[in-house]
Formats: sequence, C-alpha cells, structure tokens
Amino acid sequence: MAIVKHRGVGRPVAGGEDKRQRILSEASKVFAVDGYEAASLTTIAERSQISKAGLLHHFGSKSGLYTAVLERWEEENRAQWVPSDEPWDFIDSWVELAVRNQERAGTIALYTSLLPSVINPDHPARTWMHEHLDRSVALLVDGFDEGKRRGYIRADAPSVALARSLVALSDGIQVLWLSQLTAVQANPAEEQPRASGSPFQLAPQVQLFVDMIKESWSTTRP
Repeated sequence: MAIVKHRGVGRPVAGGEDKRQRILSEASKVFAVDGYEAASLTTIAERSQISKAGLLHHFGSKSGLYTAVLERWEEENRAQWVPSDEPWDFIDSWVELAVRNQERAGTIALYTSLLPSVINPDHPARTWMHEHLDRSVALLVDGFDEGKRRGYIRADAPSVALARSLVALSDGIQVLWLSQLTAVQANPAEEQPRASGSPFQLAPQVQLFVDMIKESWSTTRP
C-alpha cells in the first residue's frame, strides 16, 4: 500500500521520552505499509536511530510495540475529543475527527488493516480492536443519552443503534477513501471514474450521516 513513505536514516538521536515517541512514530509508518506480520523490528529500530535491543528495552516485544502504537493513536484522538456544552457538539466533534483523519492516511491505513482482527483470535490487536469499538460506541451513546436528558434529542431516539451505525459508517467510509486514494496513486492517469465514485473527502461523507441523524432525532426542527 503506497500511502506512507518511510523516512530515511539520519535524524539526530534524542533521549528519554523523545526516543520513545520517535520509535512509535516510525513503527506506525512501518506497520501501516508492511502490516504486522511483515513488519521488521530491525527496520523500525534503524529508522528510529536505536538498536533493536534498545527498542525491545522500551517495548518488550513486537506485539508490545504494536499495542503501544495503537494506544498512542487512541490517546491522540481522546485528547482531540473536546465537545462543549453546545447541543450536538459531541457528534460534531466526531466529524472533526474525520477532518483530522484526512491528514493521517498512514495511521488510518494501519487502523483499517486491523479491522479483520476482530475475527482472528490469534491476532495481537484483536483485544484492542474489540475494546476500541466498544469504547467508541459507548462514547457516542453517552452523548445521545445526555442530549435526551438536556432535551434537544428526542426521548425515543435509539442511542445504541445510532452510535453503532455512526461508528460502522465512519470505518466503512475510511475503507472506501483509502481504496480511492491508493487507486489514484497506482494509476494517476486513469480517467474513468470507479464504480464507488471519484476521490472524495472523508468529513463531508460523515457530515451527511450526522445531518440525517440531527434531522431525524432533534426535538427542534429548522
């Protein structure tokens, strides 16, 4: 998948937390391009300007590094999730995540490559993915339920179903987006549009569904 280009060796070596963060950044790029099985710890160590032994000192194992990469990505998303007290702001913040993801194709490629792990009991990311999906749904359910309590979302709105649908649509849209992106990169001269449409932006697709939710379940109508 030609989405992320590996950076060449030559970055100055730093210590402490900077070194750990650099390893995570380089590991994220390598895992996104090569996948978990094919990714080489030696390659990651070289690109991080650290020995393989030093890398293992920080993370213990390949699966430990993989988990740390995923946890950092989720922490970054949580830090950016700052809905205010404004009506519907929790769901608007979800759209803002899509805006940011548009600029993180490599990270989204890594995340998307993990989706099949939910049916593979031997995959090192299986537990993380199950928990991540549960947390994402729960976050949105809390937002819908709070909207009901505050009176701007109808009491009969199916909070869980809406949350599941939004998570599923967002992940599916990312798959289509990556498909279009990689197709264009592979054949930039191709003129015939694909059946799934021309290359598109992530956020407007998510916004379309969010607007449908608001229109259907708001207690106030324009």
